[in-house]
Amino acid sequence: MDKKSLNTLLERAVSSLMHDRVISRVKGKFMGQVFKLNNNFERRAEKLANMEKFAEASRFKSELDMCFRSGETMLVPLDANAGTIMAIINLQAQGRIVLQHENFPDVPFGFEPSNYEGRMFPKSYYSFDVRLTPSDKYLYNEDIPMAIEANHLPVPEKGPVGELPIWRDFFGNLEAERWVQYVCLVVFALATKGPLNAKSAATLLHPMVEIFEVNLIVQWIQSLGILELTAGNHGWTVGEWWWLVIGNMVDLRGRGLQRHSCRW
Repeated sequence: MDKKSLNTLLERAVSSLMHDRVISRVKGKFMGQVFKLNNNFERRAEKLANMEKFAEASRFKSELDMCFRSGETMLVPLDANAGTIMAIINLQAQGRIVLQHENFPDVPFGFEPSNYEGRMFPKSYYSFDVRLTPSDKYLYNEDIPMAIEANHLPVPEKGPVGELPIWRDFFGNLEAERWVQYVCLVVFALATKGPLNAKSAATLLHPMVEIFEVNLIVQWIQSLGILELTAGNHGWTVGEWWWLVIGNMVDLRGRGLQRHSCRW
């Protein structure tokens, strides 16, 4: 491709990205034109990736391992964060833990007989404890191979016809944080929006993700064994340990993550 054709192609690409509000010009005294990712694009990608939820879930699983390994159990805090709840729901759904209620209110005639304005009751009326104990199917992190393998798999470099994904720069260098963000973005969509194929996932996440990028991420995740193909091959959904494998990839350096203690 000659220089003129290359410049024409680049101008079309820049115009398309600006139209979709993926990039915007940087104002200032610079040589030539300088662009950056659009602020709205960045905020939306960060919101949909839910990286902090993944990190919270991974952190909670590690703390749960410590409690169970020492023969203790854990009470779910009333102010448990979203990542903790995500981990508990998935562990309980697979029969890995047992939830037992404690201090459950016994009020056959209501909290206040003859007073049925429930919206006026204090929230303390509805509070009770939930204790987590391991089932005979519980697995510790070191017994889940896929949770370790994710850190050793090579990151996709190019699409089928040489397209550069957003987690690679023009020279092919990896932007690790962007890669983890986009894995979170696609996996969370697969987990919460029902079975998706590459086209429907890209449409759902437009303009953040291109179809070839979804395919690259799906193939990478599939190699870890945390994706399941639906009947009729109509789309992908997540398997059992999706939240833990991806959560282990996220490094938020402990910012805003909630710690829990064992209680018995």
